[in-house]
Amino acid sequence: MKTYMSTTLRIDSFNEINVLERTELSSDYVAASTVLTVRSTQGFAIGQSIYVGQPSREGCEKGVIASLSGETTINLSAALKLPHTRYEPVTAVLGDSIHIYRASNVDGAVPADNQFTVLTTRTIDPDQASTYYQDSTGSSAFWYRYTYFNPISNVETPLIYFDAWRGDDFAHYASLAEIRKEAGFEKAYNLPDSDVELQRRNAESEINASLSGGLLKV
Repeated sequence: MKTYMSTTLRIDSFNEINVLERTELSSDYVAASTVLTVRSTQGFAIGQSIYVGQPSREGCEKGVIASLSGETTINLSAALKLPHTRYEPVTAVLGDSIHIYRASNVDGAVPADNQFTVLTTRTIDPDQASTYYQDSTGSSAFWYRYTYFNPISNVETPLIYFDAWRGDDFAHYASLAEIRKEAGFEKAYNLPDSDVELQRRNAESEINASLSGGLLKV
């Protein structure tokens, strides 16, 4: 019988592969308006998802282009919720969602592309550097890959753009479940795996740096 443990996947919210075009606001944007005045609309197109505000920072939010008026006006299909100031970036992306793929591990080697199937789709978290997904049945018994995806046009970045990686308890000093057990956090349901995972990575970085330093001294 296989034993499964939760695996937390951390994916870049804004990867250059997914970015189509950039510009910036040339005047302040008032919340509830459907009009953006930008430095240039060159490279932007109707139907594109755009993010207004500094990507991965608080206040960044998504809009969809309904039409373009001249060289400096973007009309949105719906108004944004927050005000934005002049010079804030406007970023167009291929897709506002992420397809997460999974394949079973057979012999320790990366499975062929056709062995990966879509596990789930996550909407990009625009105000976070990473978009997280917790696979409750994940473990080193699986490999993962991801793509950026547009659910309206069905356009998707190629699967081969990103390397596959094993489940989160593989190639770590301890699994998340082991850390929770050792720390007495097995029933700390308000403590997300993403927080535990972040601390694990910080600890592993310190350990690896110490080991590397020790090796260099020999």
